Amino acid sequence: MGTLNEFQAQAVVDGILEGYKNYLDERRQKKEELRVSAGYAFTKGNHIDDTIAKKLQGLIEEDTLAKAGESWEYLQFTFSENDDTCLFIVKNVHRLNRTFQSSHKQSRYLVDLAMINNSWIEELRTKQVKMDDITIQLQFFDFEEKENLEKRISEGAISKFYIVTYETDQVTKKVTKIELVAPDAQTRELHLIQNLTPYLATSRIVIEDEEYSVISNEGEFVGTDDYGYTAPAEEETGN
Repeated sequence: MGTLNEFQAQAVVDGILEGYKNYLDERRQKKEELRVSAGYAFTKGNHIDDTIAKKLQGLIEEDTLAKAGESWEYLQFTFSENDDTCLFIVKNVHRLNRTFQSSHKQSRYLVDLAMINNSWIEELRTKQVKMDDITIQLQFFDFEEKENLEKRISEGAISKFYIVTYETDQVTKKVTKIELVAPDAQTRELHLIQNLTPYLATSRIVIEDEEYSVISNEGEFVGTDDYGYTAPAEEETGN
């Protein structure tokens, strides 16, 4: 079973923290520069994906730009361990709290990606701990990207599909948990593959308490948008 080595794991955690720190700095700058700036709440994923890609340079095979919906872009990361070639994406855990069984319309594409795991994930159902109350928000992807990825899957180039999830405290806004999980297309569960949370303690990236104040009045979004964050009214943030 492919897992991140210690250098890759630390790089992912550092990337999440540094990307988050960059995002907080941009939010502060834009609040000072602009009369209205709440739209910058939607850039957190961009900052985190970009910084993870930089931290992982030379440590993984590649990162690939992909698109969700008509305009939202994000990165897919590919790494290998032994005979496994693994693809992972990075998501805020609050975006993953809607179930496969919900009545909301969902894309089949992420389910298809999760089916990469069908040949080996049954063992996890008995040996791994289920992540309670966390499931997957499906997404829509560009047709050409879907074709290219399906080709790589059919050729056996990708054998595992993972999601790196990160969780922030709703009050302090600090990152409290980071995990590598495998989506299960048959049971619609996420299975814990690797706990990356201990790497928070060994990271050199420091986010001071006052840096979080720029988003102190904002709440994580758990609905169906592509971004996983809700932008508050400007009057609530002091603009």
